[in-house]
Amino acid sequence: MKRIPYIEDIHAEGVTGLPLYFLRPGDYNTVTTTVTEYPVMLSQLEFYLERSNDPRLIEGMEPYEGNRLRYFLRKSLREQGPTAKARGGYDLDDSPYERFRTSIMKPEQKLILETIRFNYFRCEEAVCDAVKVEEKTASNGVTAQAS
Repeated sequence: MKRIPYIEDIHAEGVTGLPLYFLRPGDYNTVTTTVTEYPVMLSQLEFYLERSNDPRLIEGMEPYEGNRLRYFLRKSLREQGPTAKARGGYDLDDSPYERFRTSIMKPEQKLILETIRFNYFRCEEAVCDAVKVEEKTASNGVTAQAS
């Protein structure tokens, strides 16, 4: 099992390097570099959920198995979202992790987030910096995780 380190939400930058802001709350169509109190924040979890749509994640798999992998990966990420910060990251089994890492490192260039992908470098780096989490069996037979 691998643990991908948790990354705080990222204040998005435009192609010029200036931070991006929404003009009004809830107005996701109008973005400016003029400083307002509504920064454009990017979430590690949202990036990972978006990246799970990459065709490379299920490349070479039977359609059913690929859809099953994608479903359980997204489900696992969503379930871990609320506790990821306290736990220190997102835990993935080794095989799904390797496929997910491939989809992160070699995207298809057609996904929604590609225009601001440079903002997600820290999230990509976190996937590469994942650490092995060992599972230990206690004397009562219960499996516990240790990092």
